[in-house]
Amino acid sequence: MTSNEFIHHFVTGHLELKAGKPRPQQASDFGHVENRWLALHGLGKLEVFRYLYSECRSVDDFHQWLLNTRGADTIAEAGRLFGGSEIDEGEPDSSPILNAEQWQHWQEQGYLKIGGLVPAEHCERVKQFICDYQGISLNDSATWYPNHQDWHGLMLQVYQQPDMEAIRRHPAVKQLFAELYQTPRIAANTDKVSYNPPETEHWQFRHHQLHWDIDHSRPPDYYIQGLIYLDDTPEDRGPLRLIPGFHHRYLQYQQQFGDPVAAQDAITREAGATPVPGRQGDIVVWLQTLPHAASVNTSNKPRFVQYLSFTRLD
Repeated sequence: MTSNEFIHHFVTGHLELKAGKPRPQQASDFGHVENRWLALHGLGKLEVFRYLYSECRSVDDFHQWLLNTRGADTIAEAGRLFGGSEIDEGEPDSSPILNAEQWQHWQEQGYLKIGGLVPAEHCERVKQFICDYQGISLNDSATWYPNHQDWHGLMLQVYQQPDMEAIRRHPAVKQLFAELYQTPRIAANTDKVSYNPPETEHWQFRHHQLHWDIDHSRPPDYYIQGLIYLDDTPEDRGPLRLIPGFHHRYLQYQQQFGDPVAAQDAITREAGATPVPGRQGDIVVWLQTLPHAASVNTSNKPRFVQYLSFTRLD
């Protein structure tokens, strides 16, 4: 399938849904093909759906939006790779990031924290972008609770920004995920950022319940989620928390319940979650079968995060 063939099938299908028609039949692997197309083209899924279900009226409209969003050179290269051209994997790195102790921790606990891969100035630039985008001044706490249309809970739904792209495409970030996936044939997903200010009497954080980001209609893949702390994130500043080792009992846990909704509800009350604080530039990666959530920020500074993940291309 070429990129243009995928676009035609993808866009017409969603336009039919938008018009109230039945969902078109899709191949069983269409979800993976869609994720592969999005990753290679450097697009966030939500930004694509937001355009499709608001302004888009035709396949030609979508082509023009894609050109405006990503540019002709990126589209041409992504189309070449999506169509089956070989990806230049570069020279193999002779210095693996992960050592034997970290591999053992990954296999036993299902998560890792790795520092020193991304320069601090990259993190500072994305942190400043988050502030500028929402009109926040770190010297004025009155500005820390913006009423911005793109800030939902703690997620800031922006995707196309050069400094964010510099982090997600940093060679060391790709190498880390390539080692964990045990293949260099991966492409960076275009993920969002998050902003979590301290709780106050007038603003409470409502997104701290443990959960999974999994399509429960199919068996779970070996899929790795990740984030990078854009500033120091001690234990009181809303770090990620998760239940270590839960991937070993995920399937058994799910089988206790009649449906995935019941399991999702039950996991919010599960004990054993561990906070994973970190320094600026620390990357945390975890298997998607680990229950996880951000925690309440009880400090005197906001928390800044960029999410990181990759799609396998095979």
